[in-house]
Amino acid sequence: MDRETMTKAAFAASVVFCSVAAVVFAVQKSKVSSWKGKPLPAFSMKTVDGKTVSNSTYKGKVLVLDFWATWCAPCRKASPTFQSIYQKFGSKGVAVLGADVLEEKPSPDHGKKYAAEHKYTYTFTTGGDSLHKALGATGVPVFVFVDKKGVVREIADAFDAAKDPARFEAIVAKLAAE
Repeated sequence: MDRETMTKAAFAASVVFCSVAAVVFAVQKSKVSSWKGKPLPAFSMKTVDGKTVSNSTYKGKVLVLDFWATWCAPCRKASPTFQSIYQKFGSKGVAVLGADVLEEKPSPDHGKKYAAEHKYTYTFTTGGDSLHKALGATGVPVFVFVDKKGVVREIADAFDAAKDPARFEAIVAKLAAE
C-alpha cells in the first residue's frame, strides 16, 4: 500500500471513529438527561474511609455527584471546581461526592490517594458503578445536581473549564437557596 492510500485509509478510519464517538455521546446524553426532574435512584456507596453513604445520608441536602475516573483528564480538570463548590457551600447544606467509576481495578485507594495528593476535602467514594449505570451513563465525566428533595435537577456530561465552573456554582447556589 502506498503512502497516499494509507493516508486516505487513516482519514476514513478517523471519520468513522469520530462518527461512532458522536453517536455514543448522543446516546449517553439522552439517557442521562432523561433523569432530569425525577428522583435520584436509590444508591449505596463506600467512602474511601470505609463509611457507607446512600440517599438517606443526604436527605434534606443538595447533592452534587461527580462521576470520575483516574484515567480521565477532563474529570481531573473538574475536581478543583467541586472543591471550590464544597468550600463555598458545604456549610449551607451542600454535599459533594466524587464517585470513582469505570476503573479496570476498582479500589478505594484511587480516590484516597487522589484527594490526599490534591488536598481535596469533599467526599470520595468507590462502588458508584451501579448508580452510574442506573442513570444510563456510559462514560465520564458525568455531573448530577440533586435538590434537597432528592430530585435530579441538572446533569452535565462534559466539562468546559472556561464556562462550567461558574455555571456549576450558579446551579448549586440556586439549589442551596431553595
